[in-house]
Amino acid sequence: MKILHVCALLLATSAIALGEPSTSQNCKVSGFVLQDPGGQPIRKADVQLLGTEGQGNTDYQTLTGPEGNFTISDVAPGQYRLIVRRDGFLPRKHTELLTGQILSLTAGQTVERLVVKMQPTGVITGAVTDRDGDPLPGTAVHAIIYYPSASHGSGFSPLVLTNDLGEYRISDLAPGKYLILAVAREKYQLVSPQGHSASQDQEKPYPTYYPGTFDRDQAIPLDLHPGEQTSADISILSGPVFDVHGSVSSPSVGRFGESLALVPADGLLPTSFDTAQIRPDGTFDLHDVLPGHYAAQLMSVNDAGQVEISSAGNVDVKDTNVENVQLSEIPPSRIVGALRVEGRSSYSPTKYYVTLTPSDDSAPIGIPLGVGVRKDGSFEFINVPPGTYQAMVWAQSAKKLELFVKSVSVSGRNITDEGVVTRGGTYPIDIVASTQCPHIEGAVSTDNGLPSPEATVIAIPEGALRKRPDSYRVAKSDQYGRFQISGLTPGEYTIVATQDSDEDYRDPEFLKRYHDGNETVRLAQGEDKNISLKLQTASEN
Repeated sequence: MKILHVCALLLATSAIALGEPSTSQNCKVSGFVLQDPGGQPIRKADVQLLGTEGQGNTDYQTLTGPEGNFTISDVAPGQYRLIVRRDGFLPRKHTELLTGQILSLTAGQTVERLVVKMQPTGVITGAVTDRDGDPLPGTAVHAIIYYPSASHGSGFSPLVLTNDLGEYRISDLAPGKYLILAVAREKYQLVSPQGHSASQDQEKPYPTYYPGTFDRDQAIPLDLHPGEQTSADISILSGPVFDVHGSVSSPSVGRFGESLALVPADGLLPTSFDTAQIRPDGTFDLHDVLPGHYAAQLMSVNDAGQVEISSAGNVDVKDTNVENVQLSEIPPSRIVGALRVEGRSSYSPTKYYVTLTPSDDSAPIGIPLGVGVRKDGSFEFINVPPGTYQAMVWAQSAKKLELFVKSVSVSGRNITDEGVVTRGGTYPIDIVASTQCPHIEGAVSTDNGLPSPEATVIAIPEGALRKRPDSYRVAKSDQYGRFQISGLTPGEYTIVATQDSDEDYRDPEFLKRYHDGNETVRLAQGEDKNISLKLQTASEN
């Protein structure tokens, strides 16, 4: 009866009803958290109202009742993110886990009968066996989010191990497509009938994708629906493994702990690295290496007791042992820089941090995600592997201090778009940022002219700005369909409004699927623009 009562109440009203202003200046927000599909109430969900970036509002929190109902009273006017969390459930759109719904509250306003829909998470189960059908306990199994347009899967699930029967269970998965990867323990090495001791006469378990392939491109993704439990049994493949013998030309040879690691160059396999100690004469021997393309990396401990990581080229292992490979160390780089922010009289450098993002989306081992800016505006990266990197600036606080990067220069040369290329040595970087960001605000409507709440509005940069991940911006529309996009870099943008927020908008094909009703705007520093958008759905073509 409770469910029928809630459903009747919802059918009798709109999803969002805006009450009359009360005599108090404070506001009131109430509504329901329901399961989608089905409409069953979700009790004990954590409901939070968080002041949006730069608003400085107080945060509010409550739990849903038996009918999924919630009420938050005495809310100060302002703009908020409504975020709901519950174990076993996720928002219908992945991005809402962090961004939530946008609510704009004016003094004394009451927002009631809000409906927040959440999807139950899915489960993938299965069994892992060897080629004889025997269970393989202790095998690591991963669920990898699958994007057909991406160069590789993005994000591994938490590691799960098979039990004594070789069974596994991966829970709390968002609906979507997944590749399943099983990596067996080394103790299940299979020795050839001939009993030869050479590596090429042995077989070793290979990391195996469902339904049974070593090649990721041949793997079949599972399509997991809300609340669904699906299964994927994997029979571990095995094959020959090989030795790699060679030497390293390195100034650090002879240091304590000097070793060589072969890391899968594509970064796809979450397996341990193949490592070997380097002898005083620079030679090394690696055994039981799987076929593949590897990046060779050197690790050592310097005189200060710090671990240093440097690159030494690539190694290809195909169908035979690799002999006499000659590797030369490319020393790690050091980046020392200074940040200067324009347009702010009371600039506090320690509120920001700097990141280096590889331009080719690789993830070199050893590079820190970000370093803080010191009081004098300086920052420093050490042990930076060879590569090309985009330097970006972010705020330490979630209450974001808006700014954009105007220029990045190395020794006076502007590298803002192409990035800094490191090949050993020290690189002095100067970053100039500005708080005079352009802004876009406007409204999203449906084809029949009604406001479109909860729309995802994406600003996609054009030209050279597409090389910089920090040039993209995403916003959500509020209950009136209104949105604001802040923190933009001056330049030209294509603005898209869609409900399909989980798509990869950095994919070049994205704009081909959303081409009707886009708005193109050119923004100068500090400029504000107001636009109107139509809600779009992906084109079949």
